[in-house]
Amino acid sequence: MVRQGDPIRRHPPRSLQERAEAAQDVLEALARANDGGWPIVVEGPSDEVALRELGLTGEIVRLNMGVSVLATVEEMAERHRSSPSNSSPPGSPLPGFILLTDWDRTGGQLARRLREAGKACGLKADSEYRRRLAFFTGSQIRCVEDLPGFLKRGLSDN
Repeated sequence: MVRQGDPIRRHPPRSLQERAEAAQDVLEALARANDGGWPIVVEGPSDEVALRELGLTGEIVRLNMGVSVLATVEEMAERHRSSPSNSSPPGSPLPGFILLTDWDRTGGQLARRLREAGKACGLKADSEYRRRLAFFTGSQIRCVEDLPGFLKRGLSDN
């Protein structure tokens, strides 16, 4: 995942271009994890559209589709249990999902509820990508659907 061999910065880059480049690196790592079988949980359809626009091709699970958070996580857990690729030996990491909720109050509350539901269902909820994207985008954006615009603005400032 992102944590391995990734230097930890204490302060985000100053320029918009550097912030966008760092966020793009996080999104590339996110895409690799997603392609590796880690579903990404987002709040709604516009978030999924934004991630697809950024080139993510793996499973994206949307909340706010009339199903509770717990039911959504239970359904993911059931899919993981029934998948032959997830029958791992004892001691190996639990399968899980990536949290990518918005960076507002509601997104934070959903992230907490998703972590709790994941734990109850035996799934790891990885929020590191969400944390790193918030770090690099700062106050520039508040929701996942704004990521493509942020990258376009930042990367076109060359």
